[in-house]
Amino acid sequence: EKHYQSALSLLEEGDLDRAVVELRNVFKLDGQHRDARKAFAKIQRDRGNIREAIGQYLRLVEQYPDDLDGQRALAELQLSVSNWPESERHVDAALALEPNDLPSQAIRRVIDYGQALEAKDEAAIAAAVKAVSDLKEKLPDNLPLRQVIIDNYVKKSDFSAALEELDAA
Repeated sequence: EKHYQSALSLLEEGDLDRAVVELRNVFKLDGQHRDARKAFAKIQRDRGNIREAIGQYLRLVEQYPDDLDGQRALAELQLSVSNWPESERHVDAALALEPNDLPSQAIRRVIDYGQALEAKDEAAIAAAVKAVSDLKEKLPDNLPLRQVIIDNYVKKSDFSAALEELDAA
């Protein structure tokens, strides 16, 4: 716990390198320290170390399957690297924990859109775009939602609307 508290202090000071060392010390003594694992995974994600972040979040949700933040983070990260099946698995786990979680609903809608495109199902595409548009009103800064809307405009050759949405993004 002393190492974890030290890591938190270092994080507050912005000393990420030393915080990482302290968090690794936590894991040497307690490999199942939930908050330390979350902090370490977030640092890796924020640094752009996607593979390491995925690994850390996987450890987190293997130890704590009920961790909504971990399941959602994995869904987002897997989506960002186009690993749709893993993204779907983790977003479904997140939604099972909290069906009203808007960020998880957004990931689910993005996946629905991708699946509708793959199936070439125009009705499902339209329904997914509608669901994405509705959610974008509640989550205006959600980039994957905006990407779906932009993609849909491009597919419809509505380039001015796509550029408008791109500028907003």
